[in-house]
Amino acid sequence: MIARLPIRYQPRARATVVAGRTVTGVILRGATVRIRLELPRRLSGPIPRHAVVGAAAVLAGGHQLARIPLLLQERLPAVTPTKVATRFLERPTTLVSLGLLLALVIGVGLVLRERVRGKSAARPDPAS
Repeated sequence: MIARLPIRYQPRARATVVAGRTVTGVILRGATVRIRLELPRRLSGPIPRHAVVGAAAVLAGGHQLARIPLLLQERLPAVTPTKVATRFLERPTTLVSLGLLLALVIGVGLVLRERVRGKSAARPDPAS
């Protein structure tokens, strides 16, 4: 396993990324070996198993020795519209906004109801 990337709309899930191949070679004693990963911040499905999602550059002494493809270990299914809607509705800002909107609608409804009642009480009865 090289990395575990977050998956869009699934905050608790992670996608495992593995190396597509191995690298062997001879380097000078004392040379500093570094690996530079090139990966997206997060993934969004659908992505098939073993799809290339990034690369790893193997560097020694400032020179690139190899470039290794990084593959998705398991397939990543598409996100359903239901999951997207659920994630949207679970956000605190969305819940607060919906609560304020509901309070506004109830308040406007009460004001309009009082206006209608006030007009009907002020009108004289035509039968009298």
